[in-house]
Amino acid sequence: MKHAIMRAIAVLIATIPLASCQNLLDVTIQGQITSDQTTSPAGADALRLGAYNTFAYRNGAVTGTLVTDISNYGQILWSGLLTDEFVNRNTTGSAVIAIDRRDGVGSGDYNQMHQIRARAREAIAALATYQPTVPRLRGQMYFLIGYTEMQFAEMYCAGVPLSRVVNGAIVYGTPNSTRQMYDSALTHLDSALTFLGDATDTAAVSLSNAVKVAKGRAYMGRGLSGDAALADASVASVPTNFAYAITFGGGTISNNALAQLNNLNNRIGVGDSIAPDGSVALNSLPFASAGDPRVPVVGSSRLGQPSTTAGNNGAPWVRQTIWTALTTPMNLASGLDARLIQAEVQLKANAITQMMTILNALRAAPPALSTTYTPPSMPALAAPATQEAAVRLFFREKAFWTFGRGQRQGDLRRLVRQWGPGSTANFAAFSPDKVFPIGDFYSNNGLKDGTYAQTTGSPGEVTFTVNESKTTNPNMPETNTALTPLGALGTCADRNP
Repeated sequence: MKHAIMRAIAVLIATIPLASCQNLLDVTIQGQITSDQTTSPAGADALRLGAYNTFAYRNGAVTGTLVTDISNYGQILWSGLLTDEFVNRNTTGSAVIAIDRRDGVGSGDYNQMHQIRARAREAIAALATYQPTVPRLRGQMYFLIGYTEMQFAEMYCAGVPLSRVVNGAIVYGTPNSTRQMYDSALTHLDSALTFLGDATDTAAVSLSNAVKVAKGRAYMGRGLSGDAALADASVASVPTNFAYAITFGGGTISNNALAQLNNLNNRIGVGDSIAPDGSVALNSLPFASAGDPRVPVVGSSRLGQPSTTAGNNGAPWVRQTIWTALTTPMNLASGLDARLIQAEVQLKANAITQMMTILNALRAAPPALSTTYTPPSMPALAAPATQEAAVRLFFREKAFWTFGRGQRQGDLRRLVRQWGPGSTANFAAFSPDKVFPIGDFYSNNGLKDGTYAQTTGSPGEVTFTVNESKTTNPNMPETNTALTPLGALGTCADRNP
């Protein structure tokens, strides 16, 4: 029965039109679920599943139809396109070659991230009334809220408001700094653990581990004094082989976004950054031609593989093979993430030997990256001689370990904030113009594919914009076009990393 409800709700969510900015917190599913249908235990659970499915479509799921417009790609792929993980192969819909495909994310994803929060809160209230004896269900909803707010902190500029509906009326939020967004995320993740309690069944333990990993990630992102120790404590008990994954119904219900858009529909390609002269675009990684077993690909002519010509400019279609089936689950949080958090904790303490022990243990016995792919073992790496070199090595390792899972953008921003000029470490090597990809990027056959959104010497478009304004939220400032250099609408408080 639960699977039937899940599929039914997935279909309902897939048919909801994206909300405009004016009804950003509107959680009513017009013509599908009405208030009288939610005043029961089954109705409360339907609200929970609806919130979860909206969350899934922002974190690796797409509808089971051919997606031809980048506005439907979801937050993870948008983030990968803004960095160097992916290139756009779409030549239809809004994704035409003439526009900068790394401009700010469309309003659809931003609105739906707020709808995740609103739907989860509505579910929490219903679950408290109609399923009060199953608190872990509310724990799951607090996890969705906390995780989504963590993504706001990692991916969006400062200034995102957190509005709420109280007694049927909207309480408009005020612009939050990146630190305040992390604070809110951690508060809600703590609430998730409170409601999960000490339950020992498999589902509760799995969710509890996911929350602990998300907390560790949020602590490392916030970066206050003592946060590294809190992050280490949060993830210490999470097994390395643990994985909390988004699953997909397949067919016309929901599919793995990368399997559909990269492997099947040729809408997204694995990013490469090697220019025709063999040089690598500044600050970027050549994922498609690196030959790293953590990013296995097919169609890379630079690796001597037969290429498939498709997409814009007749460029090769380079596909990843971590997620190949439409129903292959995508890890949202994992024991791999936990170990990488612990390695970064050691890096912050300048304990390079201990960091290398963790990294080389992962290389010697790689954890599975999906249910269908586990990398082969890799040789151990030599310990860097300096902390600066260790920072560079760690973030490169993390980029390959977490490819395609929506972490690269937040990692690059954290690298600048916590290691660059003005930070405690104060390394000149990690200023924005030395971290974020700059200049032209190329297809695997050397054809120019576009230009990275980063501009030399300034942060550029390294964060998504806030798609709200004073006309939709009286607490927001007027749109500031100076803070959106590529033309995206938004009301960022600043565009700092």
